[in-house]
Amino acid sequence: MKNIKKYILGIILIGLTIALAACGNQNKNEGDYTVSDVLNSKKTVPIIVTDSKDESEEDHVVWAGYIGQGKVKAMFLDGTNYGFGYKDLKKLSDEKYNESLIDMGKDYEPNPFKYVTAKGKTVLKPNWKSEDNDEDKAEAVTLKFMKKGNDSRYGGVRDAMNNAVYSKIVEKEDNDKWATIKSEQGDSDTSGYEMHIKLGEGKENNLKLEDVKETKKKYNNIEVDNNSYN
Repeated sequence: MKNIKKYILGIILIGLTIALAACGNQNKNEGDYTVSDVLNSKKTVPIIVTDSKDESEEDHVVWAGYIGQGKVKAMFLDGTNYGFGYKDLKKLSDEKYNESLIDMGKDYEPNPFKYVTAKGKTVLKPNWKSEDNDEDKAEAVTLKFMKKGNDSRYGGVRDAMNNAVYSKIVEKEDNDKWATIKSEQGDSDTSGYEMHIKLGEGKENNLKLEDVKETKKKYNNIEVDNNSYN
């Protein structure tokens, strides 16, 4: 009987050790959804990218629109004089949100900005911050607007979207419907970019960085960049 009790106690201790180790390795800010999950979701949800380093306006919106169904529907808004930032937009209903973006685009002169739509892709970067040769966990992600050509309607959105690299998940309040992932690119033009996606209330409805193998199995519209950026 004593041997059986020792055996059971040993199993419990091993299980507890494994559980604690797993908790220690998990980012407490992460939720249940990757950017690839959101891009390939069956429904589209609002998305806003802001530039925290823009000195002209707090919560300055670079581009905004919708993501889902393998596509990005975006409106380039950098350079417009709308006086209406992310904190204002996130309070609106989905209908008012769409109306506000259209109105903001109209403020651009001489030609108003309008929505443009293209297929999307995510680029996963396992070696963005470290040189640990762990190719299974992405340390950063880029969302790409897959529209080629020199059409000026797409240029602003494509450049702003494709050049930004996001690597820091922001802790989410339970009653906040918007999840945020930040760029930490040093002196890059997109170093202050923050991507906000409306995923719903609850900390589980937050973003997380990708498990590379799992994402490759689930989706075709991804690319893995194994280069080191240190």
